[in-house]
Amino acid sequence: MAGVQRRSALRVISAFKTVSESATLVLASTPPIDLLIRERQEVYLEYRENGDINTRGEIKRTARQRLLTKWQERWDADTSGRWTHRLIPNLAEWCSRKHGQMEYHLTQVLTGHGCFNEYLARFGKREDSACLHCGYTPDDVKHTIFECSATRAERMQIKELGVSRDW
Repeated sequence: MAGVQRRSALRVISAFKTVSESATLVLASTPPIDLLIRERQEVYLEYRENGDINTRGEIKRTARQRLLTKWQERWDADTSGRWTHRLIPNLAEWCSRKHGQMEYHLTQVLTGHGCFNEYLARFGKREDSACLHCGYTPDDVKHTIFECSATRAERMQIKELGVSRDW
């Protein structure tokens, strides 16, 4: 079931298949299937034993909070998807956001898996990992977004908007 969930999440966020399962599920705001099953089981058992129509919502909220706590612990301990974790450290905040949808280019930036020469060279699609614009090696997502002269204008626009974050 986890494999089917991962493939579905990859399509939802328009990601390459090389993106880790943990990062894929985070970007899709989809908790791992085993935690979802456990959450549903907890809600069912608690409602059956102690619930009435007035407490069902509270039972669900409590179970969801436990799920998010377990998922956050798993996300923090995982060794894959670390670039994505660096950008999205807090799952509850990410999953409860009220704006923004995932799309192909945003997914590449948030995962580091995409049209960056370092990534392409790793899979034999490029001879070297140097940046085509400035020659810096390696041309990875960090270089492209935060350092490359080709993206300086976009960085300045973001800075003028007052958006800053220490990465």
